[in-house]
Amino acid sequence: MKSILLKTVSLILVTAMAVCFAAACSQDQYLPRNMKAAYSDADSFRFYIPEKWTKDEGQDSVGAYYSNKDPSSVSVLAWDLQHTDDTVDTWWEINEQDLKTVFSDYELVSQENTTVDGKYARKYIYTATMGQNKFKFLQVAFVNSAVVYLFTYTSKESTFDSHLDDVNMMLEHWALK
Repeated sequence: MKSILLKTVSLILVTAMAVCFAAACSQDQYLPRNMKAAYSDADSFRFYIPEKWTKDEGQDSVGAYYSNKDPSSVSVLAWDLQHTDDTVDTWWEINEQDLKTVFSDYELVSQENTTVDGKYARKYIYTATMGQNKFKFLQVAFVNSAVVYLFTYTSKESTFDSHLDDVNMMLEHWALK
């Protein structure tokens, strides 16, 4: 009787350990505290958003928005560059020309060097009007293996600063797989 009880308890413990191990293996080992994953297995990067943001998957991007009342949003895109020797700086020259074409009132507010996952990156902040609203944008871009990775934060100019802590946390945990 004691032997059957011991075998049953052992079987329960082994099963419980297997279940716990399987659950741990399926978890994102990089998941930052109070954040959730906002990328798919097909993406070449990891991207996390605060739990209070709503994940929004587009066909060509991953991202999130803050709320229905405050549609401030973030997105991450990655695409191949036309020339394998392009840098983030040469990419920006072309991108900025496109922005000037799309927005008649485009204004670059600031630009600075930064890093993403230890790689040289550039951060750009600019304003532009869409419809009746003035928006402020923060873009961070870097190039890796002839692919440009672009993070964009978009918000009404009046609410831009209120989400910067969240945005900086997202940027801190954005990394290549």
